[in-house]
Amino acid sequence: RIVHHYFDHNSNWNLLIRWGISFCNQSGVFDQGPHAHAPILSLMAQELGISEKDSDFQNPFKVDRPEFISSTDPFQKALREEEKRRK
Repeated sequence: RIVHHYFDHNSNWNLLIRWGISFCNQSGVFDQGPHAHAPILSLMAQELGISEKDSDFQNPFKVDRPEFISSTDPFQKALREEEKRRK
């Protein structure tokens, strides 16, 4: 949710995230070892529409059910404050 909040409304972030994913994939920095995060980068690229979604794509981190996100959640509070600040 927070990624879409910033990514979808800020073209600078869009370019930066695209560059970052490309850099990580081309350099292989996350391909192996304790920092092997290539699958997460692939999921992020698919979720954000940077790359085509696999036919079986599911975002394991997506939470659509409001009962999991309470209105007193610190994340929700920060999100509301950020939205107010931007208005």
